Amino acid sequence: MFLGQYSPAPYPFLSSKRNRILDHQNDKIISNRMSTTPITVNEIRNETPGLMPLLPLLYIAWADAVLSPSEVKLITAQIKGMDWLTPREQEVVQEWTNPAEPPVPPLLNSWVSLIRRYSDGLDVHTRQSIVDLSLNMAAAGTQQVEKKWTSQGAREALEKIEEILGHVALKDYENFFSEEELRKQREKVDKVAAFDVEKMTQLLDGEKANLKKRARALLADPEFKVTHFRDKEVYRKQVLQWCHYLAQQGFGKLHFPESVGGNNSISQYAAVFETLGYHDLSLTIKFGVQVGLFGGSIMALGTQKHHDKYLKRVGDLDLLGCFAMTETGHGSNVRNCETTATFDVEKQEFIIHTPTNLARKEYIGNALHGRMASVFAQLYTKGECHGVHAFLVPYRDDEGNTLPGIRVEDCGYKLGLNGIDNGQFWFNQVRIPKENLLDRFGQVAEDGTYTSPIESQSRRFFTMLGTLVGGRVCVPIAGLSAAKSGLTIAVRHALNRRQFGPEN
Repeated sequence: MFLGQYSPAPYPFLSSKRNRILDHQNDKIISNRMSTTPITVNEIRNETPGLMPLLPLLYIAWADAVLSPSEVKLITAQIKGMDWLTPREQEVVQEWTNPAEPPVPPLLNSWVSLIRRYSDGLDVHTRQSIVDLSLNMAAAGTQQVEKKWTSQGAREALEKIEEILGHVALKDYENFFSEEELRKQREKVDKVAAFDVEKMTQLLDGEKANLKKRARALLADPEFKVTHFRDKEVYRKQVLQWCHYLAQQGFGKLHFPESVGGNNSISQYAAVFETLGYHDLSLTIKFGVQVGLFGGSIMALGTQKHHDKYLKRVGDLDLLGCFAMTETGHGSNVRNCETTATFDVEKQEFIIHTPTNLARKEYIGNALHGRMASVFAQLYTKGECHGVHAFLVPYRDDEGNTLPGIRVEDCGYKLGLNGIDNGQFWFNQVRIPKENLLDRFGQVAEDGTYTSPIESQSRRFFTMLGTLVGGRVCVPIAGLSAAKSGLTIAVRHALNRRQFGPEN
């Protein structure tokens, strides 16, 4: 990674209107803020000079294009304790440590340009502490800045941040030095493989390589450390926290429409889902249930009013939900499921009901953590059945209490994937508003009249299911990732294992 060559993932949000274009002639730096006044290198030195010693560490933190949950938590705590920073400096540094708004490449390159002016005296070969470089920058500033940053507390805070960041990659450290010194370093690099590993990874990852790289960087964070959980409740709590971390990085809305903050890209969602398959499969499936099935059903089967009301909350994990399609008595035969949704013309409500015990919704992921379900049921109006439709059914209040008429039971321990809170549902004459019908393919008027753009009930049913196929494709993709992980483990073990003892 060298100046002028830094090119982290071309994520869609990096080209948003919040980011400004770098004007090299005027020495302007891209700002992530809504402010109409761009920041220049001179303004950093003059308006917010106290931030200069933080630039080397902030650059290292963002070098992989991800500021991970533990880094955000710990770095933010250290910076908040820097009471010598002005309110303006605190405001700017908060913007630069927002995981949802990574600094764009020109901004990072401008940081490096400024850092290089103060890197003289550091030895690239011995790789001195980044803190030393930070304090060099403080000493080169005004007397007031130097005084603030030369206290023992300031050094300890910088050293703590450096400790949080861990081992600094050589390529990131080298970026702080001159082109001539870098050229010498490149000539000394030992070839440890017959091919360029990074280029091979780029090739295998395909067009979504940079997005997968971001996901891998996040999963490598200590907050995502995989542990063998014996208690399913502890495991489920950890998996839910992981899902929230993914949502904080914007991964929960990749396939949602741009109107709700998404990228409208099922392929980007699939790329992240594939990468999750290398980590923990309980996380993979739970995340898929939340944003792929629950959110996907709202997106594919609902209309704009449903999108506007729910999708952003689903993608941000502010509204946890589940996908209640499967029934105990019918399994995959969804077309003949028994759950009913009967329209009450007088009250303008649908009545959701489980007519038999075998009609209970079975093995529903996110059932214990969720608040709302996409329930598939036979739609009845004016005494006529119009086939299976999806309905949004709230089943818990904001305090987590199960709503009247609804029964939810835990499926308990399973042979695997115990980090997923699978459950069963029964509905006893549960009433929901008329607008909770996901009505893209079938509408009910106030007088109970049913209409649909697809006349044939069979065609309508298969069209509805067809809109959900994209999410189903993701499951075998993640399965391949798990298989690759298993193969890697087996090959590594085979290289070290010896079948027989030493020869006599």
